[in-house]
Amino acid sequence: MARQYGVLLMRPSFTPGRLLGALALTCALGATAQASTLTFDFGTPTSSCAGNCNLGRPMVTFDQTGNIVSTPGAGTITAYAGQTGQSDLFPSVSQRTSPRSSAETGLGVFSGHDSTSNGSSLEIATNEYLTLDLTHVLNAGYRLASITIGSIQNGEGAAIYGLSAFTGQGIPPIAPLTTLKNLPASQTYDFNAANDLTPYLLINGVNEGSSGANVLVQSVAFEKVPEPGSLALLGTGLLGLMLIGRRRRSSVLAA
Repeated sequence: MARQYGVLLMRPSFTPGRLLGALALTCALGATAQASTLTFDFGTPTSSCAGNCNLGRPMVTFDQTGNIVSTPGAGTITAYAGQTGQSDLFPSVSQRTSPRSSAETGLGVFSGHDSTSNGSSLEIATNEYLTLDLTHVLNAGYRLASITIGSIQNGEGAAIYGLSAFTGQGIPPIAPLTTLKNLPASQTYDFNAANDLTPYLLINGVNEGSSGANVLVQSVAFEKVPEPGSLALLGTGLLGLMLIGRRRRSSVLAA
């Protein structure tokens, strides 16, 4: 018995299977730790808008901090303002950063005869819509995680549509991905594997019992798509652990 115990002590503590599993899992966990999130917060820009702002253009591009940039590119979202029923109102993108509450900030639509002194006129009404071009972020290796809509009151709602292409031709005749409605004033929709690569989102105010609806796009969040190499390492690590478990079971049966 003593000789057998001594032999056991002389066995290396790390077999090839253990080394393979430990190395692969370390690499995979390291790659997972590098996976990042990216959130566009349109309610707290540092320079593009202070207060209630009609940005004066139907198309505006924003960086991650919610500030306006001149050229679309990696890490930017472009917003397009639209309006139905009255073509003479020339809608433009608007932004609110001095809210009554934290749920009253974000991007909206300003129509030609509105007044910037009226905060609700800067929001997305039932005859208005805001389209977000997400292609530059998705092409940089991210996927949609969530969108947060603000300024939702009782009787109000926000319909969120997923589009494969930008048409600029109004609210699409399809079912929305979801409709966020009534209180709380700030609500978040989480995307799933079926729609997390949607290149365009269209948001429209929806009447849920009140005389109208006025909502804002507060933020859009993304997460990094895992690289194929990380997934391969993870698979190798799991294979290594399976080999370790099999050898342990064999050793127990042999004993």
